[in-house]
Amino acid sequence: FIPIDSLSVRPSLLGMITGSRKFPFKARMLNGEVEGTVVMSASRASEIEATVKNVTIDSIPGLLSSDSGKVLSLGGVMNGSMDIVLEPQPKGAFQFEIAGLSMKDIKVKGMNLPSFTDLKSVVKGSIEAKRTNIQELSVTGKDIDLEITGTTPLLWEIPKGGLIDLGYRLEIKGAQMAKYKGLLAPYLATQQDGSLGGKILGTIKNPRFEKGTISRF
Repeated sequence: FIPIDSLSVRPSLLGMITGSRKFPFKARMLNGEVEGTVVMSASRASEIEATVKNVTIDSIPGLLSSDSGKVLSLGGVMNGSMDIVLEPQPKGAFQFEIAGLSMKDIKVKGMNLPSFTDLKSVVKGSIEAKRTNIQELSVTGKDIDLEITGTTPLLWEIPKGGLIDLGYRLEIKGAQMAKYKGLLAPYLATQQDGSLGGKILGTIKNPRFEKGTISRF
């Protein structure tokens, strides 16, 4: 559930005369704004184009999974855009940047990992048929450098489950690295550049971490 402070829909006079099902909208939510256009087919949205400005991301873990809020707390401000066809055949693209990202209360396989603040994140990908292609999901900061690519279910179907196939490369820098490298060793393999990496398989609610060398980076 996303709280919306205000929502305005502005169908044009010409659109009303011609029977167009394209509706421009603007929503104020999560301390920011989402503006774009929705195309309706029957009583359902079939296409959405939107620009996101200064939206806080604290609610994202709970949207992905009812359990994810227990293993990760997020903070930060997101900007970006998306242009997605929902029906009849999903397709499209999206790109977002998150500034001032913080990740706290991180738990992986029962392990408590360090908190990170003052990070930057980029999320970029495309949608084809029944899959979301993650072309770039990066998190960078003073103590961490994380890159993820791969495939997930359609963005709006992630809470329902579905299979994920992700590869990741991780560097935890400074004193944190020595402390957590041993704990993460069962799930990470040393990559050619000296970083650690592996695969995330299974589902969002029940991910499976496997060691492996990831050639896609």
